[in-house]
Amino acid sequence: MISILIHAIEQEIDITILSDLLNTVGSISQRYEYYDLRILEALIPLYEHVSISIKVAACAWTIQFNNPKTWNAICQIFGRKTTKITNRLLGLMIARHAKNVPQNFIVKLSSLIRNAFVQEKNLDAKDALLLALGKVGNDATIAFINKQVLKKGMNRLLKERATHILEEIAERSAK
Repeated sequence: MISILIHAIEQEIDITILSDLLNTVGSISQRYEYYDLRILEALIPLYEHVSISIKVAACAWTIQFNNPKTWNAICQIFGRKTTKITNRLLGLMIARHAKNVPQNFIVKLSSLIRNAFVQEKNLDAKDALLLALGKVGNDATIAFINKQVLKKGMNRLLKERATHILEEIAERSAK
């Protein structure tokens, strides 16, 4: 079945159908932890797709493979102006797979996520980005969270998340 889906992804040009195919193969891969490298190989070319939604989906559905090309593509996406959907999806996926982030991407990724957080207006997207920062954040993240979340009049739930994240970062730094 995966072979059929991969073949369809490689042949499809309609963005709506391609998006559906990506979601199907990605869901199978992540839900069942079916890490078939053919999926990664088929989706990497989509990092250069003209549609930002296809780029984001390709990255989100290959993040578990821990490929440097994926992390580089994610950094490129965050380096541009992102949407609430992009921030929410990538924030959640980064938080879920943070243990896979290569050390050489941590500082850059953390900085890019902080920038996206500042520009984001949607609370759900902000929450997802904050969750990702909790997993990849460093000492600079502590000052950022104190300034941007706790000292600003942010939503109560974001403040609670921020407090939890600060504890998580402090615990990680103590190790």
